[in-house]
Amino acid sequence: MKKPLFYILFSLTFTASFAQPNMQRDSSFLVNIAGTQLKFPWAGGFNFTNWGMMDLDFDGFKDLVVYDKSGGKIRTFINDKQAGQASFTHNPYYQANWPVLNNWMALHDYNCDGKEDIFTYSSGTGGILVYRNISTPGNFQFAVIGHYDTSLGLYYLASDYTPLGIPGGPFNIPVNQVALPGVSDLDGDGDLDIIVFNAQGYQIEYHQNQSKELGFNCDSLIFQAIDNCWGDISESTCTVNMNVCSFPKILNDLNNALEKNAERHSGSCIMCFDADGNSLPDVLLGDVACDSVIYLHNSGFINNAHVDGHTASYPPGKPIGMSIFPCTYYLDVNNDAKRDLVAAPALQGSENVDQLWLYTNSNTDNSPVLNYQQNDFLQENMIDLGEGAYPTLFDQDGDGDLDMLVGNFGYYGTTYLSKIAFFKNIGTSSVPSFTLVTDDISNLSTNPIVNMIPATGDLDGDGDIDLLVGDNGGRFSFFPNTAGAGNPVVFASIATANFGNGFLAGMDVGLKAAPQIIDLDKDGLLDIIAGNQAGKVLYYRNTGTATAPTFTLLSNALGGVNVLQSLCSTLGNAMPFVFTDNGSYKMLLGSECGNLFLYDNIDGNLGGTFSLVSSNTFGIYEGAHTAPCLGDLTNDGRLDMVIGNYSGGLGFYRGLSTSFGIEETARYDELSVYPNPTAGSLTVKFNAFNNSSKKLQLMDISGRSVKVITTKGNETQFDLSDISSGVYFLNIQQVDLGGTIKKINTQKIIVQHD
Repeated sequence: MKKPLFYILFSLTFTASFAQPNMQRDSSFLVNIAGTQLKFPWAGGFNFTNWGMMDLDFDGFKDLVVYDKSGGKIRTFINDKQAGQASFTHNPYYQANWPVLNNWMALHDYNCDGKEDIFTYSSGTGGILVYRNISTPGNFQFAVIGHYDTSLGLYYLASDYTPLGIPGGPFNIPVNQVALPGVSDLDGDGDLDIIVFNAQGYQIEYHQNQSKELGFNCDSLIFQAIDNCWGDISESTCTVNMNVCSFPKILNDLNNALEKNAERHSGSCIMCFDADGNSLPDVLLGDVACDSVIYLHNSGFINNAHVDGHTASYPPGKPIGMSIFPCTYYLDVNNDAKRDLVAAPALQGSENVDQLWLYTNSNTDNSPVLNYQQNDFLQENMIDLGEGAYPTLFDQDGDGDLDMLVGNFGYYGTTYLSKIAFFKNIGTSSVPSFTLVTDDISNLSTNPIVNMIPATGDLDGDGDIDLLVGDNGGRFSFFPNTAGAGNPVVFASIATANFGNGFLAGMDVGLKAAPQIIDLDKDGLLDIIAGNQAGKVLYYRNTGTATAPTFTLLSNALGGVNVLQSLCSTLGNAMPFVFTDNGSYKMLLGSECGNLFLYDNIDGNLGGTFSLVSSNTFGIYEGAHTAPCLGDLTNDGRLDMVIGNYSGGLGFYRGLSTSFGIEETARYDELSVYPNPTAGSLTVKFNAFNNSSKKLQLMDISGRSVKVITTKGNETQFDLSDISSGVYFLNIQQVDLGGTIKKINTQKIIVQHD
């Protein structure tokens, strides 16, 4: 049946590619922590997350999608298809092909097509935005749907409030940016309904989906507010008040005034499930002010809920416990057709490691028995250093390969505890492999420094590598190497360190000092550059000697560099790394918004303005507050990259070129199509550097599409054995990060069967 036009308005195709071809993610290098080899060490870490499942690779098994609020980063994990086992493998291929999500994510199949759709926050309305999943194998596509507000220029889910005495709608369904609505088939008719906290912020509104009632099957999102006191309860600051509304209610006779777009409940996440097999939706409620989840038991009717009991100790046996705002997700993570329970914090100020709780279900889906398994689900297989990961590479033991220090903003307990981890390279010069020696080198966490950002170099001119640490207050601390030249590095203890004194006296970049030790003016003396929270880079030139340095501030806005993106954040958080490329300096910078900035025209121009090469270098997005560092870890003459992010994890990117700049267009666009003519198989081969998204469409001479393949690979085979002999045209499209076609190539193909 035809649906109202304003509910399905337009569709967008979201694709992604590397804007430049010289870096490619490589997750093959091993990392060992506490004797355990991590399964996917370079996955990137987790902080404050929403969880959902979706069949990303169309193999019939649901995969895990995790949305980290630290930068709005999606991370995808493919189901290993092991019966009875919660086993997944990180696959970043599926991370790039998502629309921009706002503040939270929930995945639900609203139109019963077997593909989960995306529910997220509608900025500017205090409501819900939905993307319908119209993907096909190899091609992620989502269509924006919902009510369009012409005055705001925004889409959101709307609901008819007339039964509650509020004419003039439809109005937005109220959800704030830190909340998570309850989306479930509450009345058992096959379409998805929604419960949220109402305008007053203490009672729960029930928005019934009218799709089935209006004859649209389950494929629409047409809502009517039928109850502004679902369950007859109110909740505030972790306290549930029972029987605040009459039961049973007389529907359509609820006259409490509701304000359009009023201030809402400060933040709650609502998860609907049947906990006791009575076919009524119960609720797990997480609240921004609570350290546990509240279980609400429903004993009412299918369209007239009544909560007759509640508990804040759930699940029984080992209840969920976090500092603040735990949220829950009912997902079948072990392929036994029974949903399990995942819990994770949804807001900063809670634990940032060992905070992903998994309970498996040993009973039935609609009457679960939940058994605690672990509090580091997926996290145990990746590098995760809490909030923030700031890597730097150096040769700790003089064996010719690069080891790694990684600082962080901190591990959260009741306060933040900052540390610097030391990963030793125990691999070969061409195949690095890391083991964590300590997560707190030189016991630096015993000092009051917050937000430790490390840099290494011989600052005191004694022939060995020292440690410089920038901090949250914009200052620096110096930890000299006490082992002496030619010996494995041992940094000074806290007792003998230099905390902003001596040659560091007076150096202050404002907030969040991100240093690098580099001979910037190439006079043989090591200087210090440092990014700051404002998004700029300061330059301190060594005007002393190698053994008695004096650092003089020459610029508080070196090269005019600025990585602040005001549409994304009020912070810049420049994380600079200067390196040599074909004899010339270039500067790569991480930023608060996650973009990588690349500047050149540095040599001989320290008092001038550097040239911005790219504000989205390589098209790489690893999350918020990125921190890149470069080094030839694979001993092939090409710079590789380790990049940290605010989720506390790392990504590894292998260098593909000896030149760090943009590859020549002709080389990048090299293309071979063979054999032509063909009797049944056609190979399309791109240059090895070309990792962009590509759409290959075979068309007959009448313009009819015959076959389509979407790929990011460098080589693709077309099976044409089922295609009639004749003349065809192969259209080849490459797509940039914004979804714009950047190249079209058409090849004439002749199919000749014997």
